[in-house]
Amino acid sequence: MSLSPTEDSTSDEVRQYDVGWAATNKLIRQGKSFSGGERHCAFLNLGGGARFATVSGAAGLDLVDDGRGLALADWDYDGRVDFWLTNRTGPRVRFLHNRYGSGNGFVALRLVGADANRDGVGARVTVELADGAKLARTLYAGSGYLSQSSKWLHFGVPAGGSVAAVEVRWPGGSAERFTGAAAGGFYHLEQGAGAARGWEPPRFDSAAMFESPPVEAPDDGGPARVLPVLRPPMPDTLAAVGAGGEMELSSFRGAPLVVQLWATWCPNCAAEMEEWKAAAEAIEATGAKVLPVCVDEPTDDRAADLARAAAAAAERGYPWETAVADAHLIEHLNIIQKAYVGRQEDLPLPSAFLIDAAGDLVAIYKGNVSPEVLVADLAVAGGGEDREAVVARALPYGGQWLERPPGTMPRSIAIRLVEHGLDAEARTYLRQILPRYAGPGAAGDGVAEDTRLRELNECHSFLGALAYDAGDKAEAVAHYLSALALFPNNRDLRHELMRCYMDLGDHELAAGQVEALLADRPDDFENLAQLALLRAKLGQRDEAVELYGRSLALRDHPETHNMLANLLRDSGRAAEAAPHYRAALEGRPGWPLPANNLAWILATHPHADVRDGAAALRFAGIADAATGGEVPPILSTLAAAQAEAGDFAAAAATLEKAIALAEAEGKGELSERLAERLAAAKRGEPHRDPALAGTEPGGADE
Repeated sequence: MSLSPTEDSTSDEVRQYDVGWAATNKLIRQGKSFSGGERHCAFLNLGGGARFATVSGAAGLDLVDDGRGLALADWDYDGRVDFWLTNRTGPRVRFLHNRYGSGNGFVALRLVGADANRDGVGARVTVELADGAKLARTLYAGSGYLSQSSKWLHFGVPAGGSVAAVEVRWPGGSAERFTGAAAGGFYHLEQGAGAARGWEPPRFDSAAMFESPPVEAPDDGGPARVLPVLRPPMPDTLAAVGAGGEMELSSFRGAPLVVQLWATWCPNCAAEMEEWKAAAEAIEATGAKVLPVCVDEPTDDRAADLARAAAAAAERGYPWETAVADAHLIEHLNIIQKAYVGRQEDLPLPSAFLIDAAGDLVAIYKGNVSPEVLVADLAVAGGGEDREAVVARALPYGGQWLERPPGTMPRSIAIRLVEHGLDAEARTYLRQILPRYAGPGAAGDGVAEDTRLRELNECHSFLGALAYDAGDKAEAVAHYLSALALFPNNRDLRHELMRCYMDLGDHELAAGQVEALLADRPDDFENLAQLALLRAKLGQRDEAVELYGRSLALRDHPETHNMLANLLRDSGRAAEAAPHYRAALEGRPGWPLPANNLAWILATHPHADVRDGAAALRFAGIADAATGGEVPPILSTLAAAQAEAGDFAAAAATLEKAIALAEAEGKGELSERLAERLAAAKRGEPHRDPALAGTEPGGADE
């Protein structure tokens, strides 16, 4: 059953759906599969109708793709059916060219309806061969999940075979016989013509069409080299420990910086260090500084850790002064690379980060990187390179773009920090990048003005959410208001502002946000109910009742019925509340809260024409069963229902149980009230709650 939100879904339901997809996408980035890694299957019909053989591997179709759509088409008109596949993961589209040669022939038919629909969808086509064999197919609209195959009907013809005739049973039931079709040809069958009309496919060089251009594949032993299209600022909080103490990476600004991660026990690190040492002159000629950071397991003695790392580097004759990393630096560098690499794998050793003179990230190297590549990247680290040039340098081969990559915004680093539970660090980083988008032309990465505004909005919204989660409601309001000033029609922002104002106890301002939402969509049942709740909190009960009614007229929702019923009950209109409690239970059977409240009204209302002992007993039983028979207030309602039904002995026993539970929970005041009720039950007196009829017209009292 689909769980996709509909127009009637509440914001909480939509949010839960989004959270589910976020969790799914996180798993996919970690290399998981939508289909559990199951390979595609292809089956060969062996004849006889029910016998098939698996030919997946032999046919080259046993792909590990997360496949979804399959469309069949003779793409190059060579008489062999080709496959188009779509996938949930990359490659998103795959073309499988059919090059099998069996020596058999074919005939391809395209229907043209006249009295029937234009494409002849729904027609049953039978090809009669000269030897008497018959081949039949039906033309469908839609040939599988999210798929539409070619409307050419393809029939295989045995080698040496010929076509005698074709019969088409058109949609509507009329049958028509066609002559003139021959093996090896393409034909249009026009309704009412009786004769097949030949069609000549376009001529082209099939081999050239599918020939792959020569590609210089990257060296399999090379690093994963990631060049951000939009250079993100490195967080200001990152630091390593050197001979002079803590060194913030931001202190190196003014010249390019290469942060090289290595370990004393890592042979690949030793090999890279030898190569870089040999090219030290070329590297330093670029004006860059190299900061080797040892990531050996730290001990409590950081000075000793640094001494061991420095000794290992000196023994190799490494020309740059080394430093050591703490867990904070390693964790953050690992998170940063995950923000720019789709497959979420940890940093290998060695790894390196190239940072420009402004403190922005230029490149990430996962694995050994040659000094030639490093020097080439340092040559452009000063900036002035447009996005297309960055992409061209990043790819190991050329090609054509269907859609050029827009680049990942620096905000993605904050998102990854939050995913790793580092909310405070994410707030710090967002504050760092916020000025990047604060005014026209402020974006240092040269993004378009509309993109700058959207990103400024996203940063303020993100900061608002983080401030809210941290309990800083006033700061959250400030960021949400800044975001709303950029995009006043953003409904999500107004919803978040409403939530902040409610938490701050300012129900009037909260109501103002909901009213703004309703001004745009007056038939929003959820916001009508929300405004009703706020009006009730402001003491405007009649308006609240009217708003709940409008919401229910748009959507019959159990929660809304329950909220309206509570409001009516608390306003002394319990008789009017009872039908809404019943409606809430119809929508959510077994819901203990409305069941308990309804039972209390039916058992204790001062007016006899409202009370119903049997019904009260039934609803009190629902509430008691749903809560395990251990909740004193619900047991109190059950006792009232038992008394109203005339079973005072049962009421007394239930109250004695409720008193014992209340005393065990330390609820002395509740225990005293229940004791008074117990004495009345033993006297054979049912309980009445005068507050239930506070403003209702008089009824039949006892």
